[in-house]
Amino acid sequence: MALLDSDTLAALNQLLEDERAAVTIAATLSNGATELAERAAFARMGGEQVLACCALRERLELAAAAVSREIGGAVFPVLATDHYDERLRAYAYHLSHLNERTQALLLIVTARETRRTLEDVYAAHAWAVAWCDRRAEEFAASRDTDPRAARRTPLAAAWPRGETSEDIGTNGDGLSRMDQTEAAEALHAAAAQVESGHRAAPGAGGGTAGGTAPSGGERAEHQGRDEG
Repeated sequence: MALLDSDTLAALNQLLEDERAAVTIAATLSNGATELAERAAFARMGGEQVLACCALRERLELAAAAVSREIGGAVFPVLATDHYDERLRAYAYHLSHLNERTQALLLIVTARETRRTLEDVYAAHAWAVAWCDRRAEEFAASRDTDPRAARRTPLAAAWPRGETSEDIGTNGDGLSRMDQTEAAEALHAAAAQVESGHRAAPGAGGGTAGGTAPSGGERAEHQGRDEG
């Protein structure tokens, strides 16, 4: 097995932290979705990101590296955006930035299993970015034609809550190794674990990603569009 140097291990740890942030964002967007197709899309995104967290953690553990328990600081800036289309674009930007870093790692990593993990991460993000960008354009167009959907509506009480770290396990990311179906079912528990099982990295304005407590009603933004 090809050895990973300290700089590469640090980059993988940072990727893991920001992948955890992506899971939390996907879970929150899924909880706030009013259309089944949108909820299914976010659940798929989050499920694939849960698998990415498991795979990245496994690569780090096999390399005998210290695995970070922090969450990336992108959660608050993404979820604090005013409108749904802005939130989707911010999420797409976060995933695009992850893919840029993934590509940079693929240029230097020779270990076969680590490369396979990085390639899977890239593929999962690529379709999610395209979906979010397209959906943001559709929603922005509907918001332009329906003034009721354009009012500022903070995020709903869709923030994952209720589960505890004991409910979802204690290893690494709080998740056992799982296949695709299990990952989709574990999405909401994974997001709850991100809050309780890891330290949150600093977010915008000195806050923390894990300490974010969005308020208001995201569903009103969807409903304003649907009523038009």
